Amino acid sequence: MQVVDHFTAAGDVEAARRYVVAAATLAAGLLAFDRAAGLYRHAIDIGSTELDADQLEERLGDALANARRGRE
Repeated sequence: MQVVDHFTAAGDVEAARRYVVAAATLAAGLLAFDRAAGLYRHAIDIGSTELDADQLEERLGDALANARRGRE
């Protein structure tokens, strides 16, 4: 999951795009819902991932709900 942070900090947005959804999915699977939500937000911000905007928004909503932060 930290690989996305490293690529983003290095300014390599293309590399971050390749890994951000996988990292968010992994975080959600590990019950790290706050982290997953942050990664899905990042995916929405950088765009052009393998998921479209609606799919990313849905996954973000699921992560927020699971983190009991549904009103965000």
